[in-house]
Amino acid sequence: MKINLYEELAKTLSRNNKTVDDILYVMLLDRKEGQKYYKPDRFLKRAKNINYNNSQVEIRIDLTIVLKNGDFIIRNNCDGFEWFEYMKLPKTDVDLEDLPDSVYLDYFKRESKVSPLD
Repeated sequence: MKINLYEELAKTLSRNNKTVDDILYVMLLDRKEGQKYYKPDRFLKRAKNINYNNSQVEIRIDLTIVLKNGDFIIRNNCDGFEWFEYMKLPKTDVDLEDLPDSVYLDYFKRESKVSPLD
């Protein structure tokens, strides 16, 4: 079934009481150059002309749409089907200033061995 990328995004936003006006920027991950950022109007203009088959992975899975309130929308897929998934900014009552430095150091030591850009 052919789906219009813009309409799919607008429906995802609407289900979460948002509109395309709430988009702050669009991000793609380039393996050589790192993260690339795009203005919403440029992306939305192109998205209106993209019709794809959602039973095949046709849209870049690294597409991330960041909203002004900090929430974001990612692409997800399973068994060849793909869709937008709305992610809320995690809320926490933890005061990060109270965490010991070693928590951060241990995290970065483990992560530094594997780069998502390799």
